[in-house]
Amino acid sequence: MSILKSTFAFAMLAIFSVGLAIAQPPADRQGPPMPDAAQIEAMMTKMSQELSLSSDQQQQVQQLFDQHFKAVEEKMANGRPERSEMKQLKDELDQQVNAVLSEEQQALYEKYKKENRPQRGRKERREK
Repeated sequence: MSILKSTFAFAMLAIFSVGLAIAQPPADRQGPPMPDAAQIEAMMTKMSQELSLSSDQQQQVQQLFDQHFKAVEEKMANGRPERSEMKQLKDELDQQVNAVLSEEQQALYEKYKKENRPQRGRKERREK
């Protein structure tokens, strides 16, 4: 009888472990996925319209975004970067973009960032 109990306990433990492994997100992925060229272009188009960027500002901001995503790619190529490193890159991008914008556009940029922030499942929790 004790062999049957231990076999049952082992089987339940194995099933539970497999269930946990399946439910976990991939360990090598952190944060939102990297946007591709088309997504960056769409983001720039939307941002240009919402902030009323001049063509010169569009070129400057596009260059800043290209440099930013290249730096992010380099950090991620070397393994899982620290959260603080990624925050620093984001903060640097925001400072550089704000330097290109007028005060009115800076306020619109803050609004744009809040409205277009990637959602990580938190929205569903707030709605409940």
